[in-house]
Amino acid sequence: MQQTSRRWVQIGMLSMALSVGMTAQADVIDWLGIEQRPNLEGLKKVYAGAGLSNAFINTYAESPTPYGNVYAKVGQFYDGNGLAGQLGWRYPYAYTGVDRNGYYLGGFVGHVEADSFDGDDYNRLGAGLELSYIWMNAVRAGSVSMAVAAGEEKTDSRGTKRRATPMVLFSFTFGLGVL
Repeated sequence: MQQTSRRWVQIGMLSMALSVGMTAQADVIDWLGIEQRPNLEGLKKVYAGAGLSNAFINTYAESPTPYGNVYAKVGQFYDGNGLAGQLGWRYPYAYTGVDRNGYYLGGFVGHVEADSFDGDDYNRLGAGLELSYIWMNAVRAGSVSMAVAAGEEKTDSRGTKRRATPMVLFSFTFGLGVL
């Protein structure tokens, strides 16, 4: 019971961090000198589909906004225990075609891998930064991305710590405009 409530507190804290990060994104983008702004002309409000990220099979929804694209993924790891999810945000760095195809920079919070610790299987929470290439028009949205992420640090009942180690995640998504 305590483990479940602790996990919900961690998810809440990660969600708040993502919200604060998105609120401050305009200042950061100006500081980085990124001149590209999201162009929403002709796009759907929501794209829904499926994706694969390392061992994470998921369904996902993505929404282009004036503040960048936000997405949510829900699914399960191949060898995972229960549902896993991620929330993320991507901002266009450079468009490369006639549609909204281009390179996007972003980050996410959520489950990054399935793990076993202290005799229990669980989905490890974490966060990451990603570089994506997105193909987007009024009909479809697809992405290929690479992220550097780290999972939460854990301590077992004997006091042994499992450190947060950086990992590389590769992801592919494809969705259709639904709204």
